[in-house]
Amino acid sequence: MGVAVSVAMTWADWRLNPNALFRDSEGTHWSVVMETAWSWFAPVSALITVVFAVLFVTLKRVKGLHGGDTRGIRQNSAE
Repeated sequence: MGVAVSVAMTWADWRLNPNALFRDSEGTHWSVVMETAWSWFAPVSALITVVFAVLFVTLKRVKGLHGGDTRGIRQNSAE
């Protein structure tokens, strides 16, 4: 997910090319492109990791409170 967001946002910045920061008549400035990609990847990946960790712990606790008993939970079935 972090890679997808990083690629999408870096590509958008490269296409918009504010102040000819990403490319000019000499070509693409790859150091700026990579810096931008990393600046999106690192925080998005960290945030996603924290969110999934919290969800995982929360679901484990909920399951633990019920002792793993899911009889009270309605399940969709093709009966």
